Amino acid sequence: MTSRLFISLDIPEYVRDEIIARRDEVYGPGAEKIKWEEKDKLHVTLKFLGDIPDIHRDKILKKLQVAVSKYKQLSLELDRFGVFNRGGIPFILWLGLKQNKELDSLYAAIENELSKINIRKEKRNFHPHITILRLKGRENQTQIENFFGFQLEDAQFTSNSVSLVQSTLKPTGSVYNTIKSFYLI
Repeated sequence: MTSRLFISLDIPEYVRDEIIARRDEVYGPGAEKIKWEEKDKLHVTLKFLGDIPDIHRDKILKKLQVAVSKYKQLSLELDRFGVFNRGGIPFILWLGLKQNKELDSLYAAIENELSKINIRKEKRNFHPHITILRLKGRENQTQIENFFGFQLEDAQFTSNSVSLVQSTLKPTGSVYNTIKSFYLI
C-alpha cells in the first residue's frame, strides 16, 4: 500500500480565521459562492512527498523528528497574494509569507534529512505560501484581480508545529489526515 504524503508547517487557528476574513474582504460580494480551500486545510507545504510505500512511513517520521528537533517556534509574517500559472493560465491563488531565514533553514534541514533515505530534494526554489483557491475558471476574474497588490498589515504570527499529513484524493476534493505533529519548542 502507498499513501500520498506531504509535510506541512501548521498555521494557528486564529491566523486561518484572519486569512478567511481578509480573503472574503478582498474578493467582495459572492465570496460565499466560491469553493475556497477549507479552513482546516490552510497550511504551508514544506515538502510534497507524493505516493510513498507505507513501509517507509516510520523512516520518514524519524528523519522529520531529527530535522525539526533543532528548531524553536517560528515568528512569521504573511506577505501578499499571488497566483501560480500552468501553461500561462492561473490555477492556484496563494498567500505568501515574507522571507524568513529560520523557515528557510528548517526547510533545508528537512530536505537534507529526507535525502538520507533517498527522498529527492526539490529542484525548485522554496516559496512558502498558503493555497487559498484552486482556480477553475468560473470565478469572477475582476474580483480575483483585487488580490494583486493588496497589502496585508499586522500579519505576524507564530507557528509551533510541523506535521506529516496524508492526503486522500476523492471526487469531492482531497481529505487531509495528520499522521503526526512535531512541536517547535
